Amino acid sequence: MGRLLAEGSSPAMRSTAFVILAMTFGCGTSSATSPDAASPAEGGRSVSDAFAATDGDAGKTPDAGPDAGPTCLAGSVTFTLRAAPGSPTTYCLGAPGSCTAEWLSILTAGGESLSRVYGCVPDCSNCSPVAPPCPITCAIPSPLGDAGAHISWDGTFVEHLTCGASLACTRNACAPAGNYIARMCGYPETPDASSVLPECLGSSMPTCADVPFVWPPPSGTSSVEGVIPEGNVEAGASD
Repeated sequence: MGRLLAEGSSPAMRSTAFVILAMTFGCGTSSATSPDAASPAEGGRSVSDAFAATDGDAGKTPDAGPDAGPTCLAGSVTFTLRAAPGSPTTYCLGAPGSCTAEWLSILTAGGESLSRVYGCVPDCSNCSPVAPPCPITCAIPSPLGDAGAHISWDGTFVEHLTCGASLACTRNACAPAGNYIARMCGYPETPDASSVLPECLGSSMPTCADVPFVWPPPSGTSSVEGVIPEGNVEAGASD
């Protein structure tokens, strides 16, 4: 048809035919997208997703899908606990008689503690009871050495909820941006503790240092140091 128009038709006819061809075949140059493919999945946002929301979603890690867990603000904070220089007191990490060497608690500005312990309960996403025996790893209290104790945190914590027929469960959650407090504690070692015992024996009352910090760190990473004073709770240093 194009050849016949070119050789035997007037300019007006060729112009009209070109418009018809463009209208006929032009729609093939763009692809149609169904509303379902363009719209996000239904179901609303979880509490964890709401915690992670920021203006423009800046600072978030990419969403890898529904099974990838919550999308959290990106960053890392390294916490360090030391005894005061020249202190005659030695300290244990972990309460006496406990099955943990935990020394760090992360609190909101209002004093609410963010749990980092899962316990022997199911994940809230599947709500399947944990079959006995429950897998528990026991870490006995250990001494706080001269090098101090160190741990890093990526902004995640553990929510303790219920699912199904009021079955206790846990799920990962994200700390929202804001001001926090790192409470780092040591248990003064008992002077007459036997050296033959495998664990560090401390008093039942801890000595702690409270250090404020910001999450997420403005530069992406930060260091927070707590120094156990001779006495009660005292502030440490945060950069």
